[in-house]
Amino acid sequence: MAAQGHLEIKVSGAEAVEAKAARLRPNAKKAMRKEQKRLAKNLAAKMRRRVISNTKVSRQTSPAGRSRGHSSGRPMGSRVRPTIRQVGDHVVAGPHPMLFGTEYGMNSKSGWYAYPEFANNPSLQYFRHQSDGYWFRPTYLQAKPEMDAAVQRVADETVRDWG
Repeated sequence: MAAQGHLEIKVSGAEAVEAKAARLRPNAKKAMRKEQKRLAKNLAAKMRRRVISNTKVSRQTSPAGRSRGHSSGRPMGSRVRPTIRQVGDHVVAGPHPMLFGTEYGMNSKSGWYAYPEFANNPSLQYFRHQSDGYWFRPTYLQAKPEMDAAVQRVADETVRDWG
């Protein structure tokens, strides 16, 4: 995990694979980079879908939102969704103030849910705290076997074609 408002997952052993890939011919490197970018693009799309389906739908509207006539019936992840993007061969989420709340939840009220007028309201701004995450990490773990197989396939093709 990296600080400064975004999530980043480091894969163990990736440095060794990248070091060996650096010794390949230019065409082989290009094929590997192309596959890495394709996998990152697919993973980012999966995460954008999952942040919507696995985050809480707000039943309340903030006092400021009520004064502007807004009602909130959207998942809170809909605000975080635009920050999930592919950057080269990485997937980055954030920065967004709701990012960590939608991923890990909270054990208390915060933001406008902490206003005195909501003191007796059972709703929380986020789901209850969960250490494994709701959308980022589970999506990554679910996609990992597919990504590993794709990397293995490309590595095999690279050895066969350019080895």
